[in-house]
Amino acid sequence: MIFVTSRGVLEYFTESKLLDFLQQINRLGNTIFVAIEPNAVNHDLNANTGSEPYGYERSFSHNYKVLFKKAGFTLWHSSIKDSTLDHYFSYMGADNYSKKAVMVALR
Repeated sequence: MIFVTSRGVLEYFTESKLLDFLQQINRLGNTIFVAIEPNAVNHDLNANTGSEPYGYERSFSHNYKVLFKKAGFTLWHSSIKDSTLDHYFSYMGADNYSKKAVMVALR
């Protein structure tokens, strides 16, 4: 199964609801998730791994790397692209079977 979000879908979930959503998707079986989501330019994702409200809509700047990993996904792509003065876009590619395949091969 493949999930794709683009230009601001997941930003409307609270952090706990987003983590629950990703965990539920992980339980569906082999899954690829591609997310293109905004982050606030002043959200230091290294210092603050939690989510922060931002922007005029008061949506959330999430630390997608942390949330995907907590939900059991393996990131195979992570990059950013500037967008506006208040946010940039995070490009994430994750799946829930790469790590499993590697672990099976090591056995």
